[in-house]
Formats: sequence, structure tokens, C-alpha cells
Amino acid sequence: QFISVAERWKNLFEETESLKNSSLSTIMLGISESSYYGFIAPFLKEFLEDHADIRVVASIYNSDQIYQMLENRTLDYGIVAYESERAGLQRQCISRQKLCIIRYCENPKEGEIMSISPEELDPAKEIRFTGGNFRSMKHWRQSWFSGKSESRLELNTVQGIVPFLDGTDYWAVCTPSMADSIGRNVSLQIYQLQDCDDTWELFFLKKESE
Repeated sequence: QFISVAERWKNLFEETESLKNSSLSTIMLGISESSYYGFIAPFLKEFLEDHADIRVVASIYNSDQIYQMLENRTLDYGIVAYESERAGLQRQCISRQKLCIIRYCENPKEGEIMSISPEELDPAKEIRFTGGNFRSMKHWRQSWFSGKSESRLELNTVQGIVPFLDGTDYWAVCTPSMADSIGRNVSLQIYQLQDCDDTWELFFLKKESE
């Protein structure tokens, strides 16, 4: 455990040393992986085109790590997948998306989001996302699958889901932006959830002193 922590600090030290020789203003940004591909990466692409004097050092961490690193001042800003009141940090919700279901489909109906009932899903075949406190997903599971068989696979990476979905009957709860990102690599059908008002929220964090 200590070695993994030491390696992260070593990498941060090396990055800090390299920044001393840079003429650009640098932003240290921590991003939750569940939000990166479909939401943050397109924004960063436009941001860098419009701000030629700024360098962005973006690193993917889970949301808990981002909170801790902002408190320790090793990051300037953070994008996290859950809200938590922490002293010295400002937070703002920047995105709310409804939850949907994705699973493999050889011939999906493009541009059409179909409807599905949780009763049609096997909870043992769910691929669960971890790395963040996804309260809306937990609430939805408890509403429908409490006391039933548990998921046998958990992943903390969005792209890591692809090999398990491709050609199988596994499924996952995610957001439309995450579904679009995953769908670039595997043939998917997207389903909207019946009688579900839960949303997945994304928060921007910064230090209060700024």
C-alpha cells in the first residue's frame, strides 16, 4: 500500500519539477474516469484551442482520491461523480443526466432509446461501476434488486466494460454520455429505465481561496 502511494507522490514531484521550466500557466486537474470520455475530453479539446497560454495536466483518479488531493493542494481543480461537503472546497453541479441501461445488441436500433423494465434484467449479470459514490445507481438497485442475487463483476473503468459486454448478456447502468463513449467500441442497445427519476450528477471542485 505504501509503495503505490509513494509512486503517486514521485510522479507528482516529477511533474512539479517539469512545470518549473515551462513558460505556460499550468492547471492541475483531477477527473473521475466515468465522466472523462463523454463529457470532459470534448470540453478540454475546445478549452485548449481557445487558451494557447495554458497547459493542462489532467489525471484520472476515483472521486475519493480527487477530494483528498484537493484538500492536500496537489490539484487545482477536480471533476467528481458525487457531492461531499469538505472544508475549504467549493463545489458546483455541472451536469445531471438520467440513468439508462446498456447491453450488447448485434443489430441495435440506431438513434432510438428503447424502454426496459428491471424485471427483465438478471442482477447477477450487472457490471457495476465503482470508484465513486454513485448514490443514484445504488438507490435504483436497492429499489429493484434488494435481497436478490448480487452482481459478480465490478469495474472502476468505463472502457474496461467493453470486453465484458461484447457478445454477452451482461448489462450496466450508466448515463447517455457514457453509453455513447462505450458504444464506439461495441454494438449496444440503449434502454431507458421505467419509473426512474434518479439522476447521475457531476460536480466541479476548486479551493475556496480562489
